[in-house]
Amino acid sequence: MTMISLWKLQLAHFSVKEYLTSGRHDKDIGQIFRDEVAEASIATVCIAYLLHLDQDIPIRQIREAFPLAEYSARYWMSHAAVAEARTQNCNVCIEKFFCHHKSSYKNCYSLYRPDTLFLLPGDYSRMEPAPALYYASFGGLANAVQYLLSRGANVKAQGGSYGTALHAASHRGHEAVVKLLLDRGADVEAKGCACGQTPLSRAAERGHEAVVKLLLDKGADAEAKDDYGQTPLSWAGLVEGEDATGHQTPLSLAAWNGHEAVVKLLLDKGADVEAKDEYGRTPLSLAAWNGHEAVVELLLDRGADVEAKDEYGRTPLSLAAKNGHEAAVELLIASFGVDPYVTDGAGTTLLSWAMQTGVTPLFWAAEKGQEAIVKLLLEDADVEAAVELLLDRGADVDAKDEYGQTPLSLAAENGHEAIVKLLQSKSR
Repeated sequence: MTMISLWKLQLAHFSVKEYLTSGRHDKDIGQIFRDEVAEASIATVCIAYLLHLDQDIPIRQIREAFPLAEYSARYWMSHAAVAEARTQNCNVCIEKFFCHHKSSYKNCYSLYRPDTLFLLPGDYSRMEPAPALYYASFGGLANAVQYLLSRGANVKAQGGSYGTALHAASHRGHEAVVKLLLDRGADVEAKGCACGQTPLSRAAERGHEAVVKLLLDKGADAEAKDDYGQTPLSWAGLVEGEDATGHQTPLSLAAWNGHEAVVKLLLDKGADVEAKDEYGRTPLSLAAWNGHEAVVELLLDRGADVEAKDEYGRTPLSLAAKNGHEAAVELLIASFGVDPYVTDGAGTTLLSWAMQTGVTPLFWAAEKGQEAIVKLLLEDADVEAAVELLLDRGADVDAKDEYGQTPLSLAAENGHEAIVKLLQSKSR
């Protein structure tokens, strides 16, 4: 065996694994090395180890005296999730852990909270652990969830980082568990955690299409806003890039994260394509910000406003360009509902940006070295023709930015003589 990290061991050579998983040895031995059997064995050992800690012991002492405790607390559920449907012995151990060994349960979740954002070892003994139904739902342990519900577990109880058991299962995408909880009366509109997200927002944020559909079919509100005003659609567009927290809908979240299927589901259920968060960002702005081409195209097809500004004056086009997302810029330019004299937060028009560089209306893209976008916008057309096109579309040749500069002054400053003459001929 070789230790490759603090939490991971692997066989020293691939040939060992190849032999153990082949049929070249005794068949009874081979059964032991099947993935589901191995997972069940590890899960059972981990739970048995935790059950041994069924007394009030300081967490520091547990870490010092029981070296496998930390691993068991951290990973028993992931092993059990693979194994519980296949081995009754594992299920019996899980039921004992959740229902009959309170000190073991408390010690486990004092060592490690699976739903915490902080992955470093900590001491959570001063924080009351969430109910067993919550953790079983978080881990996707459908048999354990069914068992706990049959024993009268409160399906609406709050606890843990996400809120109810339904929040936890929705966040993790455990479809079977979500269905069990809904069938037992879980509140589809319950607000959870510190920010008041609904289960639908949790599922939309993570792109769990099947769970989103289940929740919508149960009547979940596609326009429900959390405490920051975000809806499920806004959460479906979220996951990478800048934190989009700020009164967002499920649609905005789905768009930010690039979850195309979820965005389509929410739109089909009537989600508002123009819903804005507290910063004035629409789902299209969020999708463009992160360069989610398929979502941008879908939102444009559904009539999203390509010129919508956030509170900083940024349009979907300027956000896509600022972050170097060539495909999204191409889609937005192709839609050509972009107003040539729309201004950013500094009062500078797109036409002014074109004049400042002499090649492109997207100064941010040029400034950040996004040569692919500059090339895309220019292609083979000359700058003079591009400026003439903007003017023909109604661009204000006398528009001023916050520094008092006009397209004409910028063109002159940068030595673009032909463009200067063109602008002078159009100037009022």
